Amino acid sequence: MTTEALLSVTSSRIVLFSKQNENSFGESLIRLASGKRVNKPSDSIPDYFFSEKMLRDSRSYATVLRGIGEGMAFMDVAVSVGEQVFNGIVDLREIVRRYYNEETTADEKDALQADFSAQQDTLIDSIASSTYDGARIVSDNGGAPFKSIALDDGAGTHKMELSFDSGDVADLSSLTLGATDEATEAAAVEAELEKAGSYLAKAGAYMRGLNAHYNLTTTKILTTRSSAERSVESDTGEEMVRAMNYSIRNRSSMAMLAQANMYRTSVVRLLGW
Repeated sequence: MTTEALLSVTSSRIVLFSKQNENSFGESLIRLASGKRVNKPSDSIPDYFFSEKMLRDSRSYATVLRGIGEGMAFMDVAVSVGEQVFNGIVDLREIVRRYYNEETTADEKDALQADFSAQQDTLIDSIASSTYDGARIVSDNGGAPFKSIALDDGAGTHKMELSFDSGDVADLSSLTLGATDEATEAAAVEAELEKAGSYLAKAGAYMRGLNAHYNLTTTKILTTRSSAERSVESDTGEEMVRAMNYSIRNRSSMAMLAQANMYRTSVVRLLGW
């Protein structure tokens, strides 16, 4: 092999070595900038696809979380209306008690009847106007789901169905004061109060269940995202050492190439080529 050929082979190897280190240095910088050691399947097929699966699961759980949040918003309104109705019926019970008190005068009874009627109308209007997405909240839906909340990641096998029946919904239109007798009217108010309490208890149970699933789903989202990140994230310290090593090698190869070119020029001059 001639001297010129030998110098050409040596230069080519140095250039190849320099290019390899330059590429490795660039990839190392990318990993440092992104904080990930796996940015594409070729970096690590198992880790890449595991991370992608965890991210898909996280997005599915986020969809579930939005549905649960909507259910909680619905139940917030339902509980608020239920408390208003329950407290209003408690007031009606007190009006009935005062009306039939022996010391109550005729004028006071007239005022209590007016108060009873006004309170009754207010509660009936509150029940009628309590809607969510155009549907009445405090109503008997015959046991059918008023709202169905998905609690799993899309399979649809685990749901919480929000529903109320006639035993949970107070009917205040039939209540009277001074029309019959104290025992009958007091018993009617107590019956509606029991219904309002049943409704409120069921709404509260739904709310607690939704809140528990909200917290659980939030934990699942954080866990899956953390797993996805851990499977592809880089060790910053280790990556910095690796990048420094590639940088030193690249600069060394460039210096070697410069020396080889200088040596080649000297040989050419010596041989008169």
